[in-house]
Amino acid sequence: PTRPAAGMASKPRSGPAPPTAPTPRKSPARAPGTIRLPAKLVRDLFGCPACGGLLREVVTLRACLHSFCSECVHRHLRTAAASGEVGPKCPACQIPMVVED
Repeated sequence: PTRPAAGMASKPRSGPAPPTAPTPRKSPARAPGTIRLPAKLVRDLFGCPACGGLLREVVTLRACLHSFCSECVHRHLRTAAASGEVGPKCPACQIPMVVED
């Protein structure tokens, strides 16, 4: 910046204020021994491919090892039976499901 000439007052700056450093976010207190996981990883590991929510009452298919909510598997089986599908398939990979009692 240049200095104002002797006897001249400097003009106030117009325009936006200079940027300030962001205030650091404080992490919520965690219990000892816990870790923080990214939301995408949690969805990938514990998400139901059928409904997109977190797994509830998990059912894992033996043929392909995909996991679903119990209600999602039952809904899929009802839909497959209603449409006349012979031998229901995994909703994620289409491998034939083995239905056991």
